[in-house]
Formats: sequence, C-alpha cells, structure tokens
Amino acid sequence: MTRKRLSDVLRDELENNPTDTSSTPDSELGADDQPPAASRSRRSNTLTKADLESMIEELKTNLTASQSSEAQLTQKVTLLQKELDAQKDLMQKLKADLKEAEQYQSKFAHAEETIRQLTAASALSNQATPKTTPEIDYRSQRLLLKKLPEHAIDHSVQPRAMAQKLTNADIGWVD
Repeated sequence: MTRKRLSDVLRDELENNPTDTSSTPDSELGADDQPPAASRSRRSNTLTKADLESMIEELKTNLTASQSSEAQLTQKVTLLQKELDAQKDLMQKLKADLKEAEQYQSKFAHAEETIRQLTAASALSNQATPKTTPEIDYRSQRLLLKKLPEHAIDHSVQPRAMAQKLTNADIGWVD
C-alpha cells in the first residue's frame, strides 16, 4: 500500500466532495474533463479549518492504530523468535541424546557379541575336558562310622572330615 501525501489526500477529497457550488459547469470543462488549475486551488482554499482538523485527527488515529499494530507484530515476532531459538536448542539436545544412545547401542551390541563368544568358548572347553571328581569310597567310611559309638559322632561333620583322626576335644572327653 502506497502512502499518499496530505496534498494528494486533500485533492482526492475535493474531487469526491466538492464544497464550492460556484465551480464551473460541466459544459465549460475542457476536452480532458479536468477542471482548470485555478479552480483546484480555489477548492483547496475553500476547505474549512474544521474539515482539515478532522482529517488530521483521522490521520493521527490511523497512524496510532498502525503504530500499535506494528508494536504488537514486533512483540509477536520477538516471541516467535524466542520460541524458535528454544526449539533449536531442544533439537540440538535431542540430536546429542540420539547420538549418545546410538553409541550406547553399539557398545551394547559389541558387549553382547563378546558374551556370546565367551559362552561358546566356555561351552566348548567344558565339553572337551570332562569333569573329574574324586571317587570316594563310601563303604569304607560307613564301616568307620559303625565302629565309633553313636554319642561320639558329630553328625554335622562332613564325611571327608571323618577321615581325619578325632581328638579328645572333638569327642568331648574331659580328664
């Protein structure tokens, strides 16, 4: 929208609302249908001070309204800029979190593969070497137990411990 000068606005107002009725009749107008320059200047001189003041007040209210809307739009732009900056910061943080999560995921996959390899190697080594457990002759231990009196046997002691020599403290003899 182009701004009009005050003189242009006044000229348009005069052309639309002629206040001087003594202007030249239509028959006296030239071929280009415009009033002569002298009559235009008379029309602009014939505007009253009240008309001019009302136009000035109207222009001032329009100016004030446009300035207030401009201020509101400036505030809105500032607010939107702050929101945009916050969104950019959040996006950068999320990108960093995603990169970190991807690193953890790759470390987890590597650790999982290492665990699988170790369990496979452990299973192979267990299959290759059979477990050897010492063979215990339980019959001979029973015979030993049958020879001892019942009150001298501590039932909480394991059979291997029974193969050792019993002392007086173990039996409970006191002198």
